[in-house]
Amino acid sequence: MDNALKKQYKSVAILYHFQEEGRTPEDSVGHISCYAEHLTDHVDYFLTSHNEFPADQSLENYDLIFIAGGPGKVFGDDLDEWMVREIAMVTDAVHRKQKIIGICLGA
Repeated sequence: MDNALKKQYKSVAILYHFQEEGRTPEDSVGHISCYAEHLTDHVDYFLTSHNEFPADQSLENYDLIFIAGGPGKVFGDDLDEWMVREIAMVTDAVHRKQKIIGICLGA
C-alpha cells in the first residue's frame, strides 16, 4: 500500500450489516479493515443491523466513513428501524460533506 495514504485520518467509522458467528468485525468487512488501518490508528466498527451505533447517534466525529454491503433494502415503507437510523446518520454526514465510501447496500 502507498505510504502516502498511511495515517491520513484521525478516525474512521465502518458501518457493516452482516457478521457470521465467530467472526470478528475486521473479518466481516474483509479488505476494508486493512485499508482503514492504513489510513488511521482509530477505526470503529458498527454492526448497525444489530443496533450498534455511535453513542451520540452521529458520525460527525469521523474523518472517513465506510458503509459495507449486506442483505437488505434502503427504500420502502417497511424498512427495519436500524436502517432508518443508519440512513438518517449517513444523510447528516452527506450534508456535512464528510468523506463517505459506500459499497453495495452501503452505496
